[in-house]
Amino acid sequence: MRKTLLTFILILSGCSNWIDGNNILADKNITEQQINAKIENHKTSISEVNALFGDKKQEGRNIVKKSFPDGRYNVTSYQGHFNDLGGTYAHRVLFVAYDKDGVIINHDIAINNFREKNKFEKKTR
Repeated sequence: MRKTLLTFILILSGCSNWIDGNNILADKNITEQQINAKIENHKTSISEVNALFGDKKQEGRNIVKKSFPDGRYNVTSYQGHFNDLGGTYAHRVLFVAYDKDGVIINHDIAINNFREKNKFEKKTR
């Protein structure tokens, strides 16, 4: 029973290591500056971004697409997961805003590291 429980725990803790999300965003060796250099606001198209980062519309958990009420702008996100033996410890998310013609108007990268305290958590202690 004890061996079975230990094996089950190890399997569950390792499951998240198989889920990287977007490969470029999940690569710890690629910096935010290198990712940002691939996208030029007011010039790069959403088709080019999809070619670089993959069109994840079929994988609902990796992309969020929202349209503004007037239909002139859309926001899409691509997510990569940083993993180690303890499981997923951070998400790197690329947010891309584009216009009705499919041209990128703005983009940004955010990292949510679960092991680090955010500004609010640091102030409360």
